[in-house]
Amino acid sequence: MRKLCQALMRSITIPLSILSSSGLAADKASAPGSVSSEPANRPSSDWGSAVTGRLENGVRFAILPRQGSEPGVALLMRNEGGFIAERRPGERGLAHLIEHIVFHSPTVGSPNDADHFTRVGLQLTLPAPRVATTSWRESNYFLSSKTRQAGDLDSILALLREAASDLTFRPDTVDVQRTSVMREMADKKLGNEIYAGYIAAVAPGSPNDMIDAQNSDDVLTASIETIRGLYQRLYRPESMMIVAVGNVKAADVQALIEKRFGNWSRAQPTYQRAPFPMVQRHRIQPISFSTLPQGRRTALMAVVSTSTCKMS
Repeated sequence: MRKLCQALMRSITIPLSILSSSGLAADKASAPGSVSSEPANRPSSDWGSAVTGRLENGVRFAILPRQGSEPGVALLMRNEGGFIAERRPGERGLAHLIEHIVFHSPTVGSPNDADHFTRVGLQLTLPAPRVATTSWRESNYFLSSKTRQAGDLDSILALLREAASDLTFRPDTVDVQRTSVMREMADKKLGNEIYAGYIAAVAPGSPNDMIDAQNSDDVLTASIETIRGLYQRLYRPESMMIVAVGNVKAADVQALIEKRFGNWSRAQPTYQRAPFPMVQRHRIQPISFSTLPQGRRTALMAVVSTSTCKMS
């Protein structure tokens, strides 16, 4: 319990700027094909320098080499565009649904394999209780390879590329995942409502205050065309980032990323993201939920320092 309390105290200050800007959108754009080396945040001498860059089609990458005894490499595919991007009628909750479909959908190259991702990936990756998340601004897919061999890393990156561009959205497999997402939303409904209440009171006007994608009926009723349309709009090279962490040579991993993601292009015009609503600092005030039943059952405290409330 003491360790838990110490951990909570260390994380008690929350910069509200994270609620008002998009991670990729806020990054400084680098020239196409450019690569820069920046010092990594090194907790020990085991860490090398981070290598970051952008492919010509807009896909970004970050490679963090480290000397360690881990058998494999941690890989992350981060796609910008979560609940806040569901701006058209009938789209609420579909970014979450797409995240589920990724793991149980045929692809263009494997049109009859409903479990293509798991069938291929489980042979190459360590088991994990959760390998994907969707938030208001992004979807993340986490995989850890069993080895550091180039062939295994290449196969995993190929799998991630298929997830990003080649899903077929076969109706029977989509319907199974609709039920899965609705069940998950029902399990989290009370917690989401409590959280939304806190956010609406503490930071009105922020994205989390304005969306209710976790409790959407659109998941059950959206057409395949609507789901596919959102997928094609959100999963684009300029919205994608690949991160690799492990005992690897950065140049070798970069070459694999270029091999799998470098020829990815979209025929549609570039998608223009709508600006996110900004936090209204003057409306952030102390608030107490102790009188509500939910508040008495929930321990949640946030202390915001004025020095960290910088608008981006």
